[in-house]
Amino acid sequence: MSAADRTDDPRSRVELRLAAAPDRLPVVRAAAEAFALLAGFDIDAVADLKLAVDEACSELATRAAAGTELTCVFSCESGGMGVTVSAVVSAHAGEAPLDSGFGWHVLRTLTDEARVGREDAGVMVIEFVKRR
Repeated sequence: MSAADRTDDPRSRVELRLAAAPDRLPVVRAAAEAFALLAGFDIDAVADLKLAVDEACSELATRAAAGTELTCVFSCESGGMGVTVSAVVSAHAGEAPLDSGFGWHVLRTLTDEARVGREDAGVMVIEFVKRR
């Protein structure tokens, strides 16, 4: 989504930080579902968003360095919802490409845009958008 589509209303953004561990993923899925419902998505789109969030978080949680956090940012925009998931990945896990394979195919199928990138200090970021 373009910068013009974003809103500065603080109620349109939720940030969640939790331990980067697979057993914490139900919390993120519940947050994604609640935020998508509040944003006015239909049931099918809510299910797609939950699965996409689960896939992105699962990928990063399994690659995360020990003792680090998983950060999920949900932002409601005029045409849909943007999600950014990030975590510091371990040195050896960061070598494998994330934008290939079945998990990435699932994420791309469930969303309208998806990309993966890296930031400084070993942080891997997955961003995607689901439009209404």
